[in-house]
Amino acid sequence: MEPRDYDVRSGLRREAADHGGSIVQHIWFSGLNPYVKNEQIRWCPSDQDRGGDPDLWGSYLMNGLLTVGGRPMHIVEKPSETILMGERATNWRNMAGHDPSDDHSPYYDLCYDCWLPDGSWSAGTVTWPPVFEARLDTTRHNGGANYGFLDGHAKWMRWNETVKSHANNLHDLH
Repeated sequence: MEPRDYDVRSGLRREAADHGGSIVQHIWFSGLNPYVKNEQIRWCPSDQDRGGDPDLWGSYLMNGLLTVGGRPMHIVEKPSETILMGERATNWRNMAGHDPSDDHSPYYDLCYDCWLPDGSWSAGTVTWPPVFEARLDTTRHNGGANYGFLDGHAKWMRWNETVKSHANNLHDLH
């Protein structure tokens, strides 16, 4: 299916709905549940946090430029060159500002917000220089990491290959 033909929107989002006083959150991997036979698929076997924290959802974070509000996919100029997900940083519980006792803590954030503090979510551009690297584990696999791309392929890359310059990085939507 070609996104431009069908006005496809990203189903990879986090949203909350109030159903009679109880909040139900729909997170990016919820849409995959009917196809998943083993919950361990959400975990990288090399993730040191795997199995150690029952509050963690898995090893992967989504590109925040693609998750909020179901952005139309036709605006992504190069899906095969746009990173959809990366590996969450190791030792997540102990990262500064992450408080698992607070439901609104970044601890529960399922995406890396690559536009903060001075990029633009609406324009689909990242902060430069990139400060979001701390949220990702960029060296877990022999000095690089596995990245999933919007067109469905995955690739091992070194961090500097994903952020060559502000105009040439794989986290932007352009």
